[in-house]
Amino acid sequence: MIKALQNFVEELEKKKYLSDLYWNRSSAPVHFQVEDHNKSFSLMSCGDKIVIDNFSNNFSEGTVIYGSAESFKELFTGRATFRDLIKRGELKANASFRSMLRLESIFFLAVSQKDKNKD
Repeated sequence: MIKALQNFVEELEKKKYLSDLYWNRSSAPVHFQVEDHNKSFSLMSCGDKIVIDNFSNNFSEGTVIYGSAESFKELFTGRATFRDLIKRGELKANASFRSMLRLESIFFLAVSQKDKNKD
């Protein structure tokens, strides 16, 4: 899952317009709570870079997405869409509808084509 996340962030940084879609509107991070590994990490914007923060446990601001490591891997590699994972109950998010639509667009558009074609 970590490799999939790193590839996702690399693609997101290449496509700056996508990170602007979310972080231009809000400086709040996106937190990911990996339930089966009892870990969390956050994606934050620091200038032109998207930073993965493994130490953040302050979920008082920003969006929090909960799910299993496998669900996050499917999301970051494009094997499943954010909406499908939420519909199936594999991911849960505490976000406004508008934020969820933005995140869905980012997850869909930032995934590299080579990741989508992997089995």
